[in-house]
Amino acid sequence: MNICFVYDGNHIVTPPLTGSILPGVTRKSVIALARDLGHEVSEQMVHVGEMLADIESGRITEVFGCGTAAVIAPVGKFGYQDKEYVINDYEVGPITQRLYQELTDIQYGRIEDRFDTDRRGREMFVDTVRPPFPVLSGVEVPFHWGGPLGVPRDWHPPAVFDPCLRACPACQR
Repeated sequence: MNICFVYDGNHIVTPPLTGSILPGVTRKSVIALARDLGHEVSEQMVHVGEMLADIESGRITEVFGCGTAAVIAPVGKFGYQDKEYVINDYEVGPITQRLYQELTDIQYGRIEDRFDTDRRGREMFVDTVRPPFPVLSGVEVPFHWGGPLGVPRDWHPPAVFDPCLRACPACQR
């Protein structure tokens, strides 16, 4: 799971990709969606002391984690050195709520995918996976991460391993 901090009600900061930061599909999608919604997004180092001071001062107005299983999950508090740092009075912030709603609405087909990922080269919600199947080991398979609970919506291994059995409503295979 990745973490994002909302500064001053509009600027989203998330740590840059390093050896310990996951380059996940959900992170990539949240960054693209946030920018599309007009938010400034930065990838920069977040130092614990500064972050906690920014929570106390009110500069950090929201914090949320993002990842495949959780999609977007608000953070209500941090504990550090026997002290609690409460974020937004334990309330889900408006940016966190809007990003969650928009992302899940796109994933479940409740709103139009304005990124048109299937027709424009799968720009936003695309990544590469290495399937766990021994027969496909080492093969990179592109997919649209949009099915229920983060299940790839139109990911299709070779026919012999096809779990969709031509029943995917999203891709009509």
